[in-house]
Amino acid sequence: MDSSDKIITSGGISAGIDMSLHVVERLLGQQTRAMVEEEMEYGPFASATREVREKTFERMNPIA
Repeated sequence: MDSSDKIITSGGISAGIDMSLHVVERLLGQQTRAMVEEEMEYGPFASATREVREKTFERMNPIA
């Protein structure tokens, strides 16, 4: 993935997902990105049980 102020490019399916998550984070913040990853079961949430995902999310967002 290559990112500048106005143009973001990537190649491949996984890279496209990573790029999309990068855009979500830039526009809406890390907490929203983490929520999207959890909903997609992607990133640190991919193979974890629901309990592990919840604990990870809590660690990433102590205010929530």
